[in-house]
Amino acid sequence: MKRIKNFSLDKLFVLSSILYLVIPVIIFFFGWLKTIYATILTTPFLVLCYFVYKQIIKKDIRLFTKENTKYWLISIAVLFIWVYFSGIGGFSFQNGDHWVRNPIYRDLCKYDWPLIYNLSEESSFIQSITGTGNVAFSYYFTWWLIPALISKLFNLSELGHNVVLLVYSLIGLLLILYNINRIIGKCTYKALLILVFFSGMDIVRCLFYRKPYYFVEHIEWWNDLFWIQYSSNSTQLYWVFNQSIPLWIIMGLVMQLDNNRFIGCLCALSFVYSPWATLGIVPIAWVGSFFRKQSIKQAFNPINTIVTIIIAVVYGVFYMASSGSEGGIGTTLSFYRDRLFGFIIDYLLFLIIEVVIYWVLIYKENKDDKYFWIVTLELLSFPLVWMRDGNFTMRASIPALFIFMIYIINSLYKTEKVYIKYALIITLLIGSFTSISEINRSITNTLNGNIDNEEEIFSFGDIKTQDIARINIVKDQFFIYDYQNSLFFRYLAKEKK
Repeated sequence: MKRIKNFSLDKLFVLSSILYLVIPVIIFFFGWLKTIYATILTTPFLVLCYFVYKQIIKKDIRLFTKENTKYWLISIAVLFIWVYFSGIGGFSFQNGDHWVRNPIYRDLCKYDWPLIYNLSEESSFIQSITGTGNVAFSYYFTWWLIPALISKLFNLSELGHNVVLLVYSLIGLLLILYNINRIIGKCTYKALLILVFFSGMDIVRCLFYRKPYYFVEHIEWWNDLFWIQYSSNSTQLYWVFNQSIPLWIIMGLVMQLDNNRFIGCLCALSFVYSPWATLGIVPIAWVGSFFRKQSIKQAFNPINTIVTIIIAVVYGVFYMASSGSEGGIGTTLSFYRDRLFGFIIDYLLFLIIEVVIYWVLIYKENKDDKYFWIVTLELLSFPLVWMRDGNFTMRASIPALFIFMIYIINSLYKTEKVYIKYALIITLLIGSFTSISEINRSITNTLNGNIDNEEEIFSFGDIKTQDIARINIVKDQFFIYDYQNSLFFRYLAKEKK
Protein backbone atom coordinates (compact mmCIF):
# COMPACT_ATOMS: atom_id res chain seq x y z
CA MET A 1 0.00 0.00 0.00
CA LYS A 2 2.85 2.34 0.83
CA ARG A 3 4.43 1.68 -2.59
CA ILE A 4 1.19 2.61 -4.33
CA LYS A 5 1.00 5.85 -2.35
CA ASN A 6 4.56 6.71 -3.33
CA PHE A 7 3.84 6.22 -7.03
CA SER A 8 3.48 9.80 -8.22
CA LEU A 9 2.36 11.25 -11.53
CA ASP A 10 6.00 12.15 -12.17
CA LYS A 11 7.03 8.51 -11.87
CA LEU A 12 4.18 7.56 -14.19
CA PHE A 13 5.50 9.96 -16.84
CA VAL A 14 9.02 8.55 -16.53
CA LEU A 15 7.68 5.02 -16.87
CA SER A 16 5.39 6.05 -19.75
CA SER A 17 8.34 7.58 -21.61
CA ILE A 18 10.18 4.26 -21.46
CA LEU A 19 7.12 2.19 -22.37
CA TYR A 20 6.36 4.54 -25.28
CA LEU A 21 9.60 3.32 -26.83
CA VAL A 22 9.59 -0.33 -25.77
CA ILE A 23 5.96 -1.45 -26.19
CA PRO A 24 5.99 -0.88 -30.00
CA VAL A 25 9.07 -3.12 -30.22
CA ILE A 26 7.28 -5.87 -28.28
CA ILE A 27 4.25 -5.48 -30.55
CA PHE A 28 6.56 -5.88 -33.54
CA PHE A 29 8.02 -9.06 -32.03
CA PHE A 30 4.59 -10.67 -31.59
CA GLY A 31 3.23 -9.30 -34.87
CA TRP A 32 6.16 -10.34 -37.09
CA LEU A 33 8.17 -13.05 -35.31
CA LYS A 34 7.46 -16.63 -34.37
CA THR A 35 5.76 -16.70 -30.98
CA ILE A 36 8.61 -18.53 -29.26
CA TYR A 37 11.11 -15.92 -30.43
CA ALA A 38 8.81 -13.04 -29.51
CA THR A 39 8.32 -14.41 -26.00
CA ILE A 40 12.03 -14.94 -25.39
CA LEU A 41 13.13 -11.61 -26.86
CA THR A 42 10.53 -9.61 -24.92
CA THR A 43 11.97 -10.49 -21.51
CA PRO A 44 15.20 -8.44 -21.67
CA PHE A 45 13.22 -5.41 -22.90
CA LEU A 46 10.91 -5.58 -19.88
CA VAL A 47 13.95 -5.87 -17.62
CA LEU A 48 15.43 -2.85 -19.39
CA CYS A 49 12.27 -0.83 -18.64
CA TYR A 50 12.56 -1.65 -14.95
CA PHE A 51 16.23 -0.74 -14.57
CA VAL A 52 16.08 2.47 -16.61
CA TYR A 53 12.99 3.54 -14.66
CA LYS A 54 14.70 2.85 -11.31
CA GLN A 55 17.81 4.74 -12.38
CA ILE A 56 15.98 7.86 -13.56
CA ILE A 57 13.59 8.21 -10.61
CA LYS A 58 16.50 8.18 -8.18
CA LYS A 59 16.53 11.90 -8.86
CA ASP A 60 13.32 12.95 -7.15
CA ILE A 61 11.90 15.81 -9.20
CA ARG A 62 8.27 16.85 -8.75
CA LEU A 63 6.88 18.64 -11.78
CA PHE A 64 3.23 17.74 -11.27
CA THR A 65 2.33 19.98 -8.38
CA LYS A 66 -0.69 22.14 -7.67
CA GLU A 67 1.33 25.22 -8.57
CA ASN A 68 2.16 23.76 -12.01
CA THR A 69 -1.43 22.83 -12.96
CA LYS A 70 -1.87 25.94 -15.10
CA TYR A 71 1.46 25.29 -16.83
CA TRP A 72 0.50 21.78 -17.86
CA LEU A 73 -2.97 22.81 -19.06
CA ILE A 74 -1.47 25.56 -21.23
CA SER A 75 1.24 23.18 -22.46
CA ILE A 76 -1.30 20.55 -23.48
CA ALA A 77 -3.26 23.21 -25.39
CA VAL A 78 -0.16 24.52 -27.19
CA LEU A 79 1.09 21.03 -28.04
CA PHE A 80 -2.36 20.05 -29.30
CA ILE A 81 -2.44 23.02 -31.68
CA TRP A 82 1.11 22.22 -32.80
CA VAL A 83 0.39 18.59 -33.56
CA TYR A 84 -3.10 19.21 -34.95
CA PHE A 85 -1.66 21.34 -37.74
CA SER A 86 1.17 18.87 -38.39
CA GLY A 87 -1.06 16.86 -40.72
CA ILE A 88 -0.79 13.75 -38.55
CA GLY A 89 -4.09 11.92 -38.88
CA GLY A 90 -5.17 14.02 -41.86
CA PHE A 91 -7.10 16.67 -39.91
CA SER A 92 -5.11 19.51 -41.45
CA PHE A 93 -2.92 20.28 -44.44
CA GLN A 94 -0.24 17.65 -45.05
CA ASN A 95 3.27 18.19 -46.37
CA GLY A 96 4.65 16.07 -49.18
CA ASP A 97 6.15 13.22 -47.11
CA HIS A 98 2.69 12.12 -45.99
CA TRP A 99 2.18 10.46 -49.37
CA VAL A 100 4.06 7.47 -47.96
CA ARG A 101 3.20 7.82 -44.25
CA ASN A 102 -0.58 7.70 -44.73
CA PRO A 103 -0.63 4.30 -46.50
CA ILE A 104 1.87 2.82 -44.03
CA TYR A 105 -0.40 3.55 -41.08
CA ARG A 106 -3.57 2.63 -42.99
CA ASP A 107 -2.15 -0.76 -43.97
CA LEU A 108 -0.90 -1.47 -40.44
CA CYS A 109 -4.48 -0.90 -39.27
CA LYS A 110 -6.13 -2.79 -42.13
CA TYR A 111 -3.95 -5.78 -43.05
CA ASP A 112 -2.84 -8.79 -41.03
CA TRP A 113 0.75 -8.78 -39.78
CA PRO A 114 3.36 -9.32 -41.18
CA LEU A 115 2.33 -7.11 -44.09
CA ILE A 116 2.22 -9.20 -47.27
CA TYR A 117 0.74 -7.84 -50.49
CA ASN A 118 -0.55 -9.77 -53.49
CA LEU A 119 0.51 -7.70 -56.49
CA SER A 120 -1.73 -9.71 -58.81
CA GLU A 121 -4.63 -7.81 -57.22
CA GLU A 122 -3.24 -4.49 -58.43
CA SER A 123 -4.25 -2.87 -61.72
CA SER A 124 -2.51 -3.96 -64.89
CA PHE A 125 -0.70 -0.62 -65.02
CA ILE A 126 0.73 -1.12 -61.52
CA GLN A 127 1.66 -4.71 -62.32
CA SER A 128 3.55 -3.57 -65.40
CA ILE A 129 5.92 -1.75 -63.04
CA THR A 130 5.90 -3.82 -59.87
CA GLY A 131 5.37 -7.27 -61.35
CA THR A 132 3.02 -9.88 -59.88
CA GLY A 133 3.10 -12.32 -57.01
CA ASN A 134 3.42 -11.72 -53.27
CA VAL A 135 5.75 -9.17 -51.71
CA ALA A 136 6.47 -8.34 -48.08
CA PHE A 137 6.75 -4.83 -46.70
CA SER A 138 9.86 -3.49 -44.96
CA TYR A 139 10.33 -0.05 -43.41
CA TYR A 140 10.95 1.54 -40.02
CA PHE A 141 7.24 1.65 -39.16
CA THR A 142 7.44 0.52 -35.51
CA TRP A 143 6.32 3.91 -34.13
CA TRP A 144 2.83 3.39 -35.60
CA LEU A 145 2.26 -0.02 -33.98
CA ILE A 146 0.53 1.06 -30.74
CA PRO A 147 -2.21 3.11 -32.46
CA ALA A 148 -2.45 0.46 -35.21
CA LEU A 149 -2.98 -2.28 -32.62
CA ILE A 150 -5.63 -0.21 -30.83
CA SER A 151 -7.38 0.31 -34.16
CA LYS A 152 -7.30 -3.41 -34.86
CA LEU A 153 -8.52 -4.46 -31.40
CA PHE A 154 -11.51 -2.09 -31.50
CA ASN A 155 -12.12 -2.41 -35.25
CA LEU A 156 -12.06 1.36 -35.63
CA SER A 157 -13.09 3.26 -38.72
CA GLU A 158 -10.71 5.40 -40.76
CA LEU A 159 -11.68 8.42 -38.66
CA GLY A 160 -11.25 6.41 -35.47
CA HIS A 161 -7.73 5.23 -36.18
CA ASN A 162 -6.72 8.75 -37.24
CA VAL A 163 -8.01 10.16 -33.93
CA VAL A 164 -5.99 7.50 -32.09
CA LEU A 165 -2.89 8.47 -34.08
CA LEU A 166 -3.32 12.15 -33.27
CA VAL A 167 -3.80 11.46 -29.55
CA TYR A 168 -0.81 9.10 -29.55
CA SER A 169 1.34 11.82 -31.12
CA LEU A 170 0.15 14.36 -28.56
CA ILE A 171 1.07 11.97 -25.74
CA GLY A 172 4.54 11.61 -27.24
CA LEU A 173 5.04 15.39 -27.34
CA LEU A 174 3.82 15.75 -23.76
CA LEU A 175 6.33 13.12 -22.64
CA ILE A 176 9.08 14.97 -24.51
CA LEU A 177 8.23 18.27 -22.82
CA TYR A 178 8.09 16.54 -19.45
CA ASN A 179 11.57 15.08 -19.90
CA ILE A 180 13.00 18.42 -21.02
CA ASN A 181 11.61 20.06 -17.89
CA ARG A 182 12.94 17.21 -15.80
CA ILE A 183 16.44 17.72 -17.25
CA ILE A 184 16.24 21.46 -16.51
CA GLY A 185 14.81 20.74 -13.06
CA LYS A 186 11.58 22.75 -13.23
CA CYS A 187 8.57 23.56 -15.38
CA THR A 188 9.35 26.40 -17.73
CA TYR A 189 7.51 28.09 -20.56
CA LYS A 190 10.88 28.64 -22.22
CA ALA A 191 11.13 24.87 -22.72
CA LEU A 192 7.65 24.76 -24.25
CA LEU A 193 8.29 27.64 -26.65
CA ILE A 194 11.75 26.48 -27.67
CA LEU A 195 10.48 22.93 -28.27
CA VAL A 196 7.91 24.30 -30.73
CA PHE A 197 10.00 27.02 -32.40
CA PHE A 198 13.64 25.91 -32.18
CA SER A 199 15.57 26.23 -35.44
CA GLY A 200 18.67 27.61 -37.05
CA MET A 201 18.41 31.04 -38.62
CA ASP A 202 17.33 29.98 -42.10
CA ILE A 203 15.77 33.36 -42.80
CA VAL A 204 19.26 34.89 -42.76
CA ARG A 205 20.33 32.49 -45.48
CA CYS A 206 17.26 33.38 -47.53
CA LEU A 207 18.03 37.05 -47.27
CA PHE A 208 21.73 36.42 -47.96
CA TYR A 209 20.77 34.82 -51.26
CA ARG A 210 18.25 37.60 -51.92
CA LYS A 211 15.32 35.23 -51.88
CA PRO A 212 11.94 36.72 -50.94
CA TYR A 213 10.58 35.46 -47.64
CA TYR A 214 6.96 34.52 -47.18
CA PHE A 215 5.43 33.19 -43.99
CA VAL A 216 3.96 30.13 -45.69
CA GLU A 217 7.03 28.63 -47.38
CA HIS A 218 9.36 25.81 -46.46
CA ILE A 219 12.50 27.93 -46.26
CA GLU A 220 15.03 25.30 -45.21
CA TRP A 221 15.61 24.31 -48.84
CA TRP A 222 16.72 27.90 -49.34
CA ASN A 223 19.36 27.04 -51.96
CA ASP A 224 18.50 24.90 -54.97
CA LEU A 225 22.18 24.18 -55.67
CA PHE A 226 23.29 22.67 -52.37
CA TRP A 227 21.13 20.36 -50.31
CA ILE A 228 22.11 21.06 -46.71
CA GLN A 229 19.50 21.23 -43.98
CA TYR A 230 19.25 20.98 -40.22
CA SER A 231 15.51 20.64 -39.76
CA SER A 232 13.69 22.78 -37.24
CA ASN A 233 11.60 20.97 -34.64
CA SER A 234 8.41 21.94 -36.45
CA THR A 235 9.83 20.68 -39.74
CA GLN A 236 10.68 17.37 -38.11
CA LEU A 237 7.20 17.04 -36.62
CA TYR A 238 5.43 18.11 -39.80
CA TRP A 239 7.47 15.87 -42.14
CA VAL A 240 9.13 12.97 -40.26
CA PHE A 241 7.17 12.64 -37.01
CA ASN A 242 7.64 8.86 -36.93
CA GLN A 243 11.37 9.49 -36.49
CA SER A 244 11.51 12.71 -34.48
CA ILE A 245 9.00 11.95 -31.71
CA PRO A 246 10.61 8.68 -30.52
CA LEU A 247 14.15 10.05 -31.03
CA TRP A 248 13.40 13.08 -28.86
CA ILE A 249 12.12 10.79 -26.11
CA ILE A 250 15.21 8.58 -26.38
CA MET A 251 17.55 11.55 -26.02
CA GLY A 252 15.52 12.98 -23.17
CA LEU A 253 15.93 9.73 -21.25
CA VAL A 254 19.60 9.28 -22.16
CA MET A 255 20.44 12.73 -20.79
CA GLN A 256 18.94 11.75 -17.42
CA LEU A 257 21.03 8.60 -16.93
CA ASP A 258 23.70 9.13 -14.29
CA ASN A 259 25.88 6.18 -15.31
CA ASN A 260 26.70 4.21 -18.45
CA ARG A 261 24.86 0.97 -17.74
CA PHE A 262 21.96 1.44 -20.16
CA ILE A 263 23.00 4.27 -22.48
CA GLY A 264 23.98 1.82 -25.21
CA CYS A 265 20.71 -0.07 -25.41
CA LEU A 266 18.58 3.07 -25.08
CA CYS A 267 20.47 4.59 -27.98
CA ALA A 268 20.16 1.31 -29.88
CA LEU A 269 16.38 1.82 -29.83
CA SER A 270 16.94 4.58 -32.39
CA PHE A 271 17.58 1.85 -34.98
CA VAL A 272 14.00 0.71 -34.48
CA TYR A 273 12.62 4.14 -35.30
CA SER A 274 15.17 5.69 -37.64
CA PRO A 275 18.24 3.98 -39.14
CA TRP A 276 19.27 7.44 -40.34
CA ALA A 277 19.27 8.89 -36.83
CA THR A 278 21.17 5.85 -35.57
CA LEU A 279 24.14 6.97 -37.65
CA GLY A 280 24.23 10.14 -35.58
CA ILE A 281 23.47 8.52 -32.24
CA VAL A 282 26.29 5.93 -32.28
CA PRO A 283 29.06 8.47 -31.46
CA ILE A 284 26.82 9.95 -28.73
CA ALA A 285 26.25 6.48 -27.26
CA TRP A 286 29.97 5.76 -27.34
CA VAL A 287 30.86 8.98 -25.52
CA GLY A 288 28.07 8.47 -23.00
CA SER A 289 29.22 4.92 -22.31
CA PHE A 290 32.96 5.57 -21.99
CA PHE A 291 33.22 9.25 -20.99
CA ARG A 292 36.23 9.86 -18.75
CA LYS A 293 37.14 6.17 -18.60
CA GLN A 294 33.85 4.92 -17.21
CA SER A 295 33.85 1.21 -16.47
CA ILE A 296 33.88 -0.91 -19.61
CA LYS A 297 32.56 -3.82 -17.57
CA GLN A 298 29.61 -1.72 -16.42
CA ALA A 299 28.78 -0.69 -20.01
CA PHE A 300 28.87 -4.29 -21.22
CA ASN A 301 26.41 -5.59 -18.64
CA PRO A 302 24.04 -8.38 -19.82
CA ILE A 303 20.91 -6.25 -20.42
CA ASN A 304 22.76 -3.46 -22.21
CA THR A 305 24.54 -5.96 -24.43
CA ILE A 306 21.65 -8.37 -25.09
CA VAL A 307 19.09 -5.68 -25.94
CA THR A 308 21.53 -3.97 -28.33
CA ILE A 309 22.33 -7.26 -30.07
CA ILE A 310 18.64 -8.18 -30.39
CA ILE A 311 17.80 -4.85 -32.00
CA ALA A 312 20.78 -5.00 -34.35
CA VAL A 313 20.07 -8.57 -35.47
CA VAL A 314 16.27 -8.60 -35.69
CA TYR A 315 15.80 -5.17 -37.24
CA GLY A 316 19.01 -5.45 -39.23
CA VAL A 317 17.91 -8.55 -41.13
CA PHE A 318 14.39 -7.11 -41.47
CA TYR A 319 15.61 -3.90 -43.09
CA MET A 320 18.16 -5.71 -45.25
CA ALA A 321 15.45 -7.97 -46.68
CA SER A 322 14.36 -4.98 -48.77
CA SER A 323 16.38 -3.98 -51.80
CA GLY A 324 16.41 -0.49 -50.25
CA SER A 325 17.55 1.62 -53.15
CA GLU A 326 19.17 4.34 -51.08
CA GLY A 327 21.97 5.55 -53.33
CA GLY A 328 25.66 5.85 -52.60
CA ILE A 329 27.72 7.32 -49.82
CA GLY A 330 30.51 9.83 -50.11
CA THR A 331 31.42 13.41 -49.31
CA THR A 332 29.57 16.52 -50.37
CA LEU A 333 32.92 17.98 -51.42
CA SER A 334 33.22 15.29 -54.11
CA PHE A 335 29.51 15.44 -54.98
CA TYR A 336 29.73 19.19 -55.60
CA ARG A 337 33.28 19.18 -56.99
CA ASP A 338 32.20 21.14 -60.09
CA ARG A 339 30.81 23.87 -57.79
CA LEU A 340 33.30 23.48 -54.96
CA PHE A 341 33.92 27.15 -54.15
CA GLY A 342 30.20 27.91 -53.98
CA PHE A 343 29.61 24.92 -51.73
CA ILE A 344 32.40 25.87 -49.33
CA ILE A 345 30.97 29.40 -48.99
CA ASP A 346 27.53 27.94 -48.45
CA TYR A 347 28.83 25.40 -45.93
CA LEU A 348 30.59 28.08 -43.87
CA LEU A 349 27.51 30.30 -43.90
CA PHE A 350 25.39 27.31 -42.93
CA LEU A 351 27.59 26.55 -39.92
CA ILE A 352 27.65 30.15 -38.73
CA ILE A 353 23.90 30.64 -38.63
CA GLU A 354 22.89 27.09 -37.70
CA VAL A 355 25.58 26.18 -35.16
CA VAL A 356 28.41 28.60 -34.44
CA ILE A 357 26.45 31.60 -33.12
CA TYR A 358 24.46 29.39 -30.75
CA TRP A 359 27.65 27.52 -29.79
CA VAL A 360 29.55 30.66 -28.80
CA LEU A 361 26.65 31.77 -26.60
CA ILE A 362 26.20 28.42 -24.79
CA TYR A 363 29.82 27.29 -24.56
CA LYS A 364 30.63 28.41 -21.03
CA GLU A 365 27.58 26.83 -19.38
CA ASN A 366 27.79 23.47 -21.16
CA LYS A 367 31.43 22.80 -22.06
CA ASP A 368 31.86 20.28 -19.24
CA ASP A 369 28.85 18.16 -20.20
CA LYS A 370 29.94 14.79 -21.54
CA TYR A 371 28.02 15.18 -24.81
CA PHE A 372 29.02 18.76 -25.61
CA TRP A 373 32.08 18.11 -27.76
CA ILE A 374 30.73 15.12 -29.68
CA VAL A 375 27.55 17.06 -30.51
CA THR A 376 29.71 19.97 -31.65
CA LEU A 377 31.80 17.71 -33.86
CA GLU A 378 28.73 16.09 -35.38
CA LEU A 379 26.98 19.34 -36.21
CA LEU A 380 30.13 20.73 -37.81
CA SER A 381 30.85 17.62 -39.89
CA PHE A 382 27.47 16.17 -40.93
CA PRO A 383 27.03 18.51 -43.94
CA LEU A 384 30.25 17.07 -45.38
CA VAL A 385 28.73 13.58 -45.64
CA TRP A 386 26.58 12.74 -48.64
CA MET A 387 23.98 9.98 -48.68
CA ARG A 388 21.28 9.77 -51.31
CA ASP A 389 19.50 13.15 -51.24
CA GLY A 390 20.59 14.95 -48.10
CA ASN A 391 18.81 12.58 -45.74
CA PHE A 392 21.96 11.93 -43.72
CA THR A 393 22.43 15.57 -42.73
CA MET A 394 18.73 16.06 -42.01
CA ARG A 395 18.04 12.88 -40.05
CA ALA A 396 21.37 11.82 -38.52
CA SER A 397 21.40 15.24 -36.87
CA ILE A 398 18.12 14.70 -34.95
CA PRO A 399 19.79 13.46 -31.72
CA ALA A 400 22.54 16.08 -31.75
CA LEU A 401 20.11 18.93 -32.45
CA PHE A 402 17.92 17.86 -29.54
CA ILE A 403 20.86 17.88 -27.13
CA PHE A 404 21.96 21.22 -28.61
CA MET A 405 18.49 22.59 -27.86
CA ILE A 406 18.73 21.37 -24.25
CA TYR A 407 22.05 23.20 -23.92
CA ILE A 408 20.39 26.40 -25.13
CA ILE A 409 17.55 26.11 -22.61
CA ASN A 410 20.08 25.31 -19.90
CA SER A 411 22.16 28.39 -20.77
CA LEU A 412 19.13 30.67 -20.59
CA TYR A 413 18.75 29.72 -16.94
CA LYS A 414 22.37 29.34 -15.85
CA THR A 415 24.20 32.21 -17.49
CA GLU A 416 24.82 35.17 -15.22
CA LYS A 417 25.62 37.47 -18.12
CA VAL A 418 22.57 39.43 -19.20
CA TYR A 419 23.95 40.15 -22.67
CA ILE A 420 24.38 36.41 -23.30
CA LYS A 421 20.80 35.77 -22.28
CA TYR A 422 19.45 38.51 -24.54
CA ALA A 423 21.67 37.41 -27.43
CA LEU A 424 20.30 33.89 -27.10
CA ILE A 425 16.73 35.14 -27.06
CA ILE A 426 17.31 37.28 -30.17
CA THR A 427 18.98 34.35 -31.97
CA LEU A 428 16.09 32.06 -31.05
CA LEU A 429 13.56 34.63 -32.23
CA ILE A 430 15.30 34.96 -35.60
CA GLY A 431 15.45 31.17 -35.88
CA SER A 432 11.75 30.85 -35.03
CA PHE A 433 10.80 32.23 -38.47
CA THR A 434 11.47 28.76 -39.89
CA SER A 435 8.97 27.07 -37.58
CA ILE A 436 6.52 29.94 -37.92
CA SER A 437 6.55 29.39 -41.69
CA GLU A 438 5.95 25.65 -41.29
CA ILE A 439 3.07 26.16 -38.87
CA ASN A 440 1.55 29.10 -40.72
CA ARG A 441 1.62 27.25 -44.06
CA SER A 442 -0.41 24.46 -42.53
CA ILE A 443 -2.83 26.77 -40.73
CA THR A 444 -3.35 28.92 -43.84
CA ASN A 445 -3.97 25.97 -46.13
CA THR A 446 -6.23 24.28 -43.59
CA LEU A 447 -8.38 27.37 -42.98
CA ASN A 448 -8.62 27.92 -46.75
CA GLY A 449 -9.92 24.39 -47.18
CA ASN A 450 -6.76 23.10 -48.87
CA ILE A 451 -6.62 19.82 -46.95
CA ASP A 452 -6.10 17.65 -50.01
CA ASN A 453 -4.23 15.00 -48.06
CA GLU A 454 -1.37 13.14 -49.67
CA GLU A 455 -3.26 10.03 -50.76
CA GLU A 456 -1.66 9.26 -54.13
CA ILE A 457 -0.76 5.76 -53.02
CA PHE A 458 -3.68 5.17 -50.61
CA SER A 459 -2.53 1.62 -49.80
CA PHE A 460 0.49 -0.45 -50.78
CA GLY A 461 -1.97 -3.26 -51.44
CA ASP A 462 -4.20 -1.02 -53.54
CA ILE A 463 -1.97 1.55 -55.22
CA LYS A 464 -3.98 4.39 -56.75
CA THR A 465 -1.31 6.64 -58.21
CA GLN A 466 -0.28 6.77 -61.85
CA ASP A 467 3.01 8.45 -60.95
CA ILE A 468 5.67 6.04 -62.23
CA ALA A 469 8.43 7.66 -60.17
CA ARG A 470 6.55 7.10 -56.91
CA ILE A 471 5.56 3.57 -57.86
CA ASN A 472 9.24 2.81 -58.44
CA ILE A 473 10.11 4.28 -55.02
CA VAL A 474 7.58 1.94 -53.43
CA LYS A 475 8.90 -0.99 -55.41
CA ASP A 476 12.57 -0.31 -54.66
CA GLN A 477 12.43 0.89 -51.07
CA PHE A 478 9.48 -0.86 -49.45
CA PHE A 479 8.72 -4.12 -51.22
CA ILE A 480 10.62 -7.35 -50.50
CA TYR A 481 10.55 -9.63 -53.51
CA ASP A 482 11.26 -13.32 -52.95
CA TYR A 483 10.87 -12.56 -49.27
CA GLN A 484 10.50 -16.26 -48.39
CA ASN A 485 14.21 -16.70 -49.06
CA SER A 486 15.33 -13.72 -46.97
CA LEU A 487 16.97 -14.41 -43.61
CA PHE A 488 14.20 -12.63 -41.72
CA PHE A 489 11.25 -14.43 -43.29
CA ARG A 490 12.99 -17.78 -43.54
CA TYR A 491 14.16 -18.05 -39.94
CA LEU A 492 12.47 -15.41 -37.75
CA ALA A 493 9.10 -14.40 -39.15
CA LYS A 494 5.89 -16.18 -38.30
CA GLU A 495 3.98 -17.78 -41.15
CA LYS A 496 1.19 -15.74 -42.65
CA LYS A 497 -2.15 -17.50 -42.28
